[in-house]
Amino acid sequence: MHRVATLDARPGLSRAELLDEMPDLENGDIDAALKFASGRLDHPILAA
Repeated sequence: MHRVATLDARPGLSRAELLDEMPDLENGDIDAALKFASGRLDHPILAA
């Protein structure tokens, strides 16, 4: 079973701040989410 967590996106939230607010999250999770989102947007590059 996978747990899905959400965090309100706030403009300017850095990767470090996101990781600090969600201690179960890892850098690889953010990378995977950005890769997934870029595919859903059919956009070749999504910059964080």
